[in-house]
Amino acid sequence: MSWKGVITNSGNELLAQWTTGKTLTITRAAAGTGRVSEAAMLAQTALVSEKQTVSILSSKATTQGQKLQLQVTAQTTDYPLNQLGIWAKLDSGAARLIALFQTDTDAGVEIPSKTEVPDYAYTFYGLLEFSNTGGTLQVTIDASALATTAAVSAAIKAHNESTSAHTDLFGAKVDKDGDSTVAFTLGYDAGGVYIVTD
Repeated sequence: MSWKGVITNSGNELLAQWTTGKTLTITRAAAGTGRVSEAAMLAQTALVSEKQTVSILSSKATTQGQKLQLQVTAQTTDYPLNQLGIWAKLDSGAARLIALFQTDTDAGVEIPSKTEVPDYAYTFYGLLEFSNTGGTLQVTIDASALATTAAVSAAIKAHNESTSAHTDLFGAKVDKDGDSTVAFTLGYDAGGVYIVTD
């Protein structure tokens, strides 16, 4: 199974107006079941059958456009995930479906029920291919999204490997004997244990 993505016709209209200096805000994402032909994807203004709101975890500018990280969680009942939609608005206008991603088969990704897998999370990365030639881009990030074990482990690893994670502490001073203050260096050994040298 693979995913196909398009900027919709309404999305292209928003992007054309955005380049005149307006603010484009990506407001939400949603997941659903059902599919349409590839040719019909461009004309969609809604999902075939929307099942849930999807969390936008992060947004990163790339040379091709904007890369979004989405998270789909377990719902009351299970369903096959076939479509993911991204909505955006210009300034204070109404939100419209700007991008649509769809699986190439009806089987899709099986999203389990909360009863079956309470902590289930499916992560999807979608690239919105466009270039900004004059407008401002904002993305509404969901701060209440479920933090997966993998995401937390990756964040801890990145933090521990960063040479600037504790810059203030590394450059601190310690009073060893009550009279003199000496500089010390704090770091990690190969096993991730704090070490102090002076």
